[in-house]
Amino acid sequence: MNTEVLLSRGETVTSFETPAAGKIKVAWPEPKVMKILVPAGLKLGPLKSDFQENFKEILNPELIEHLDAAWPAGPEIKIDRKPVALEPWGDIQIEILPQKKPRVDSVETEIELDRPRITIQMGQRVDEFSENCKLHLKPELFEHVVRLWSDPDYCRAVVPIGRNLLIRGCA
Repeated sequence: MNTEVLLSRGETVTSFETPAAGKIKVAWPEPKVMKILVPAGLKLGPLKSDFQENFKEILNPELIEHLDAAWPAGPEIKIDRKPVALEPWGDIQIEILPQKKPRVDSVETEIELDRPRITIQMGQRVDEFSENCKLHLKPELFEHVVRLWSDPDYCRAVVPIGRNLLIRGCA
């Protein structure tokens, strides 16, 4: 599985992104909260199909089904300033959250995204991550991420990126 884990000192939210999804990102700021972060101005209809296409191999199939049913009607409605709450998935609150474009003068080290990446706060324990995110991800991807992150004998490369660590799985 061609995936990577970014252990970040600055990122305090566990998130998942893929190159094909562009600026769409899934984040878990708290154990029972899931946010779909999208660029402001996108329309709900195309966003739904883009999200499903780009995250179906990553997220739990039951969660994808729930999102398909819970997605707001009105495909022409734009996601602008306010978050859009979706029906919870069990006890997990879900919302689509518009993100403004980053300011041009903000200097952030960007690591090229060429494969699915999960970002985890450095120092978080594997058991905390498991408790918070196990249900969200496909089981095989979850097991791969945990092994990639915590098993020194698993096929991986660890690359220091400034104060962060990028752990890349073997292809």
